[in-house]
Amino acid sequence: MGALRAALAAIEWPDDELSVFATLRGPLFAVDDETLFAYRHRFRRLHPFRIPAEAAAGEGDGADRFLPITDALDLLSRLHRQRNDVPIARTIGQLLEETRAHAAFVMQRAGEQVLANVLQIGEMARDYEAGGGLSFRGFIEHLRDEAAERQAGEAPILEEGSDGVRIMTVHGAKGLEFPVVILGDPTARLYRTTAGRFIDSEKGLCALRLAGWSPLDLLDHQQEEIERDREEGVRLAYVAATRARDLLVVPAVGDAPELDDWIGPGGEPDAGPRHPLRSAWASPLYAAVYPPLQGRRNPRSAPGCPRFGRDSVLDRSDGDPAGNDTVAPGLHTFRDVGGDPGAGRNSRAAADNVVPFRSPAASATGSDDAGHGVVWWDPHQLALGAGAPVGIRREELLSKDAPDAVVEADLERYRTWRRRREGTVERAARPSLVLATATERARAGTAARTGRTGPPAGGPALPGAGGGSGAGPDAAPHAVTVVELERAAARPAGKRFGSLVHAVLASVPLDVPAGGQAPVKEIARLHGRVLGATDEEVAAAADVARRVLSHPLLARARAAARRGDCRREAPVSMRTADGVLVEGVVDVAFREDGAWTVVDYKTDRDLEAADGAIDVYRRQVALYAEMITRATGAPASAVLMQV
Repeated sequence: MGALRAALAAIEWPDDELSVFATLRGPLFAVDDETLFAYRHRFRRLHPFRIPAEAAAGEGDGADRFLPITDALDLLSRLHRQRNDVPIARTIGQLLEETRAHAAFVMQRAGEQVLANVLQIGEMARDYEAGGGLSFRGFIEHLRDEAAERQAGEAPILEEGSDGVRIMTVHGAKGLEFPVVILGDPTARLYRTTAGRFIDSEKGLCALRLAGWSPLDLLDHQQEEIERDREEGVRLAYVAATRARDLLVVPAVGDAPELDDWIGPGGEPDAGPRHPLRSAWASPLYAAVYPPLQGRRNPRSAPGCPRFGRDSVLDRSDGDPAGNDTVAPGLHTFRDVGGDPGAGRNSRAAADNVVPFRSPAASATGSDDAGHGVVWWDPHQLALGAGAPVGIRREELLSKDAPDAVVEADLERYRTWRRRREGTVERAARPSLVLATATERARAGTAARTGRTGPPAGGPALPGAGGGSGAGPDAAPHAVTVVELERAAARPAGKRFGSLVHAVLASVPLDVPAGGQAPVKEIARLHGRVLGATDEEVAAAADVARRVLSHPLLARARAAARRGDCRREAPVSMRTADGVLVEGVVDVAFREDGAWTVVDYKTDRDLEAADGAIDVYRRQVALYAEMITRATGAPASAVLMQV
């Protein structure tokens, strides 16, 4: 359906190159990607009215490979010219006929259904024009609306009264009747145990549960909504059961206790023995399906059925044999003794809780005046694991005899294609670019130098990250100067505080007066609100910023900034010898006398005491210096400032 919609869009809008491409690549024309890309690269466009003469004639080196594309574009152009002069169904039929799409669709898996869906579009076109539709474009928009809003079901492929299987929802089966009905999905719930919405039309109120939270109006009426949902589930089970004219197949589990109420109280915790099918969507039928315990092991022979064994359970996880509560395969009959329809033994009157079958209030054996009979099938008699059906005559068409030479040639072409495909996948799996942060690169190099095993803490192992001193094999040695500022003894610590300090130092002006505390405090307060920092952390971060700005190194940076030779929070990158692209952000870098000084802030309490942190930080700032040297051609020195 989607392929045909794309083709109709390409007919209506030939300038829509995406629709044209999807049509040529789809099942109607089945042009391979390689040919499409080669055509697009050579002729620069896919347009039904812009077919190059060279491609149409198949002239030139390798141009004959483009003939399927030019033929398809020519068909689209012809259909575009006539689209509003002939019935829409004729345009669709001509498209399917000239592409021989009927055979292509029917050869797919479930081909009968695929073909029926495609032909259904022709019927929709006739209905559209019969209803007053005027244009081809209007029909395409009508199709899009159908697909987006109503989600139209699949076309029927069986005439009424013919043999076949139709799969549909219970709602879709309303008003229909079939000789045999099989109920599926036995574990689906009959009703929700919590209400999702409450509607009061008189008050104009709609209370919905959002993100796990329920408004009071919904909580006050929750039991009422659960009961309404349960009643709707019972009605739905009734509809499903009454679609059968001759035979109804109900999924059930042979091992089950004797329950008075299979549905369970609406919205309340289940009482009595538990069972996986209790409150399942077919549970209103179980009072008429499960015989009482005293008759479960004594069924009659089922007429027209194979010889059954004694166990209705195919496999038990514990390997135990059938017990007294297991329903034996065979015919169980139920007598009509009156009472509430379908109500369980000793249960409360619940005529609205169950489908109106006669109650199994008497023994299921030995009575000739039974109200109805239930055959419990022996699962050992089922042919399980059967293969899925394929399109009509598909096996016969694909299993024709052919000369050995032809078969071998076809196999060789397939093997060649398979080798080319595997080679392409292998080449595509190799990344063209490997990215790493400067921190990851430094950590990997430190781990390799110290003999640690396994990937670095920051991520997977990076190629070429080991060995040597300094910044590793991809960076020239840079001497790293460590500057340690005086700090308060009880200062906060942690990742949030470190992020706050870096944010303040990145934002505060370098030319703040030595005694100017107000700008620094305000910037620290703003960033503290963003990060959710405490007042203590905000005050400490402002104090750290003032200490850093008063250091002679930052005085040199201020002087460089006045000359335009200072960079703050500058992104840098370089490609290493092993092809890894290393990226980072420099806190401060300034140039004086033709050389750069790179400063990196660290807020760790004690760099020497941290597990290898000082080595990682040295390598990181050395990498920054090397990046700037490569980018500018000027020498650079590295400074690690412990703030």
